[in-house]
Amino acid sequence: MGNAQMPAQQEEVIEGNDEEQPLIPARQPTHVHFRVGREQQDADKCNDFVLNTLKISFCSLGLWSNQPWNYIPRVLVSVICVYQAVYDFYVVLGCPGFDCSFLQNSTDSKKPSHHKDDRQIANAVYTIVSLVAVVSYLLFIGCFFVAKRKDSALVPPSELLKKDLDRTDVWCLYFAFVFIATLYLCSVAVFYAIIWNSQSRNSYFNILATGVAAQLFAQWTAITTCHVFAVSSFSLGTFAQDAFRLIQDVQNGTLDDVIKIHEDLCTVVLNTVSAYSVWFVLHWFTYGVGVILSVIYISKELASRSKYGTHTINLVYLGLFFVCHLYLFLLPCIFAAKITSSCTGICEKINCTTSEDWPAGHPFRDRHNIALFISYAKDRSCGFKVGRITFNTSLAWLSFFFGLTGLLYHFF
Repeated sequence: MGNAQMPAQQEEVIEGNDEEQPLIPARQPTHVHFRVGREQQDADKCNDFVLNTLKISFCSLGLWSNQPWNYIPRVLVSVICVYQAVYDFYVVLGCPGFDCSFLQNSTDSKKPSHHKDDRQIANAVYTIVSLVAVVSYLLFIGCFFVAKRKDSALVPPSELLKKDLDRTDVWCLYFAFVFIATLYLCSVAVFYAIIWNSQSRNSYFNILATGVAAQLFAQWTAITTCHVFAVSSFSLGTFAQDAFRLIQDVQNGTLDDVIKIHEDLCTVVLNTVSAYSVWFVLHWFTYGVGVILSVIYISKELASRSKYGTHTINLVYLGLFFVCHLYLFLLPCIFAAKITSSCTGICEKINCTTSEDWPAGHPFRDRHNIALFISYAKDRSCGFKVGRITFNTSLAWLSFFFGLTGLLYHFF
């Protein structure tokens, strides 16, 4: 009798488990399908060290994922960034047209301005980069929230860094990280060497030291946001390679099957771009303005060096300051162009193939289908596009020359 009841009890348990299962299973994000069939990279201690270094950099600023613990560093970093912006306004408060000497308001209002010829442009530069740093960080935090509401918007690096970055891309990002971190630390050391030798030790020295420390930290947050954006860019490049691989694997299919794969890629790319668009435009434009003003400021310093006896260490600091901000201006544009190049690269590869390059039953055995796909892809405009502007390699070079046009001020 007991044995006869067992199947009935098991059947009830099974039915109970089925009732707990959702009727419609959760749909996987679009980008997950591209990982199917991808060759896994071998484990490497050096590669793991690089990934962990980048992870620590992102986690320290709350730019790792959308998990609750990220809000703790986000709040702390936001407070520091806002403080340095308030500090900068305090420094230039009451200065007509930004024309006053550094901390003149709080130290000695009767003290004549040092470097009066370029003090106005100098204060304008420092104010712009201070404001853009806090705006850039806060908007980048907003990118994480926007990405949560979009399908496969690849913003958090927690998943992308280890799963979707090629080893070459990881090392490129790491070398860029080491390069800019070295310049950044050198600029910090040079600045504090300057004020240690030129400022008397009093309460205003402490204000200067802590205020500028907050400003330098804010610039590091802007640098880190650019590196997180670079992770997304490299990941989209990997997915573009996956899309081409999946297109090659289509057998006994139609042109619509190929277009479906490309449409999925466009979904991932355009949703990611949409999540970044506001941050990207404001960051790129404002740092571009800062770079132009920085070149004008440095040109004035060089022109008046003999007049005011500017120390070489001051010029070294300004040079490091300029290179760091040129990096902040150019890097997002370069990686935006890389996203577009990765997407258009699929069409270029397909267009360079012949019928023999495709397996039997593949729709691209018919050259007419290739022509139709190229025409469709051209109209689709899959890439980093903000409004009507598509960021490609030409625009990246234009940004580079735009960043150097301030040199004309020095010569003319």
